[in-house]
Parts: sequence; structure tokens; C-alpha cells
Amino acid sequence: MGKMENTKYGTQWGELTINVILRKLQAAKRSKYSRALHCKCAVMDATLGKKEVRLFLCKRKKAEKWSVLVTTGLKLNFMKHTAFYAMRWGIEVFYEDTKRNLGLSDCSCRNITSQTAYAVLVTIRYNIMAYVSGSTIMRQSVDCSEICTQA
Repeated sequence: MGKMENTKYGTQWGELTINVILRKLQAAKRSKYSRALHCKCAVMDATLGKKEVRLFLCKRKKAEKWSVLVTTGLKLNFMKHTAFYAMRWGIEVFYEDTKRNLGLSDCSCRNITSQTAYAVLVTIRYNIMAYVSGSTIMRQSVDCSEICTQA
């Protein structure tokens, strides 16, 4: 996901930020509602520096802010990119949770075998916690020793 900040993208209207691009797309009535994804979306090809990119802008509810997905894959449509991003998101959540809550990044071993064993143990702890909580996403900080003794 991209940030709705001051990054300027080259468009048919010149160098513009995401917010200005969004206003131009809405004025040109190029944002549409997707029944399959239950969101309003708009697509725009642009350049970022010298690289060709595609901007996917979407929002689910009227009160919600717009989100932007910036990709260099120009051949796939919005549905395919959303499906790929959804698959990738589960991996991102796993790494964030294991680093923040289970100490995946705290390993100071120099031996590759020890590092591999540590990563396996962290993954096992994550799976036990996900099983006990009934969810694959563990967003809150939990003491591992409490859950491991309950299982």
C-alpha cells in the first residue's frame, strides 16, 4: 500500500500527488463501484521517476479514507492485484506479529543451524497461539508461557 502523501506521480495532467489525482479522477467520473470487492475504486497509469506504475485507489465506506496500491505490474487488473495483495498480507502480518510479540528478530546466534532452529521454535509458538485463540492473526501481545501451559 502506498501513502497518501506528497509523492508526485507523472500523469496526463502533469506531476501530481495522489490526492490531486484522486480529485481529477472523480471529476472525470473514472471511479466506479466494484460489487465483487464491495468498494469504490479507480485505476490510473502513471510514472514514478522513470518507472511506469499503476495506481489502484479504493475505499470501502463513504466515511473511510481512500487507500492506494502502487504496482509496477501493468498487465493485471484490479481484481488480480487485490487477490495477490490479500495473499501477501497474511505473510506480512505473520512476520510483524512474530517479530513484535514473539521475538523473531531477537535471535543473536551466529550459527545458521541455531538461527534456523530459533525461527522454527518461534513459528511453532505462533501456530500454538493461533490455534488456542482460534485465529491466524494474533494482533495482541500475549505472554507465550501462559498459552503454552494452557494447551
